[in-house]
Amino acid sequence: MSNALHIAGRELRVYVSSPWTYVVLAAAVFILGFFFGGQVAWFADLCQRPPSGYMGPAHFNLHTDVVDPFVGVSGIILIFLIPVLTMHLIAGERRQRSIELLLTSPVSSWEIVAGKFLGAMGLFGIMLALLGYAPVVLYAWGEPDTPVMLTSLLGLALIGACYVSVGIAASSMTENMIVSAILGIVTLLMVWVIEIGTVVTQTEWIQSTIEYISLVRHLESFTSGRIDTRDLIYLLSFCLFFLFLGQQRVEALRSR
Repeated sequence: MSNALHIAGRELRVYVSSPWTYVVLAAAVFILGFFFGGQVAWFADLCQRPPSGYMGPAHFNLHTDVVDPFVGVSGIILIFLIPVLTMHLIAGERRQRSIELLLTSPVSSWEIVAGKFLGAMGLFGIMLALLGYAPVVLYAWGEPDTPVMLTSLLGLALIGACYVSVGIAASSMTENMIVSAILGIVTLLMVWVIEIGTVVTQTEWIQSTIEYISLVRHLESFTSGRIDTRDLIYLLSFCLFFLFLGQQRVEALRSR
């Protein structure tokens, strides 16, 4: 475990010293901040309407009309940002030929992958902290449901972990970082939009399977304030599966 933590610390130092990291973080804060500001302004305008009648304030809720859309858009934006942040983790090492030193060191392939994962999750934690303006604003001007806010944050953190695991698996498949980023983005988009398949089939078991595979459905459970063990099992299994793919690829590189 100490080897994995050492690799994680090394990756965090690489992130902190890279200007590209700050560009991506700034893009996340700006894009999501722009959307959040627009959503809050729209909700505030709705609350100024007469208290009765159609589309009055009684028909709206701070969580369903502000928090839910913000978390959903965050999940979509992170599909494009996290693979960019993780594209160098293994592909960059291969391109710079530093992977040989790592593979010949007394570190297991699982420790390598776990260290890369923890380092990227550390950066993702920083990104979530930078997005902390959203709950601060909501608590300053409204009365959000704290348990639902916490489950929404947990869901977003788990989705981020899934994205990082896909990014690591994609990075292990090639030494071209651009190809790695594209592979990660395409994979995540496929899992995100797979729910569209329920529209084109009437077979119940196929619809149920597609809904279970879809990341959107599992995130929706958390944003509605529910922590279902089925969602936890799926997201953790998803994460471990792609970390396993990355580990197998690293092990294959070592055996060459």
